Amino acid sequence: RQAKIVGNYPNPFNPTTTISYQIATDSMAKLDIYNIKGQFVKTLVNEPKVMGEHQAVWDGKDFRGKGVASGVFFVRLSSAGKSSVHKMLLMK
Repeated sequence: RQAKIVGNYPNPFNPTTTISYQIATDSMAKLDIYNIKGQFVKTLVNEPKVMGEHQAVWDGKDFRGKGVASGVFFVRLSSAGKSSVHKMLLMK
């Protein structure tokens, strides 16, 4: 088993989406959002997590609390040396 993003709902979303992900072993987990250009937008999770399923909510805002423009975003999960990426669409 590997850490993986199960998906997000709703997708497309406005203004929030819930991201579901799985952690394979008890370990640090980091969930970051990037825009279509690969630029960092926000970190949603950066803490130890137990093995199993988890959820995080993204409110469509960047790390400064400013709402982002409509478009394609990627959420990247990193845990125990593995990573998973999932595409999301924000439509305003």
